[in-house]
Amino acid sequence: MQDHGKERHDPDPVIRLHEILTKWLVAVADFYQLYHQLSTCLGSDVSSQTTISKTGWLGQCPISQLLNLQDSMRAELEKLNLEMHQTDSQSIVSKGETLMNHTCRLQAINHQAIVLLRLVSLSAS
Repeated sequence: MQDHGKERHDPDPVIRLHEILTKWLVAVADFYQLYHQLSTCLGSDVSSQTTISKTGWLGQCPISQLLNLQDSMRAELEKLNLEMHQTDSQSIVSKGETLMNHTCRLQAINHQAIVLLRLVSLSAS
């Protein structure tokens, strides 16, 4: 059976790079928004205390998990920044692969933030 002219080609590299950048920008914007929500949540409920109790809870989420996530998000951002500076001499294809990797990592940590923030919003009882 013939394919009737439907040949499979790799997408145009410019279009592919545009798609990669678009997904990366969405992941970065989500990361920023979620980090801000997390910081606001911790700032309003935790920083008013002189000492943060690692055994405390916000909603149905342990404060320690929120603090750990916040630390992980900061560390991941530093890693991503460092990696992007190391790609300066790489080809566009390599940079695209780096951005795809970053997008996956950002999406994973964003998912963690969404889950924990959802637990915060649930009643403690």
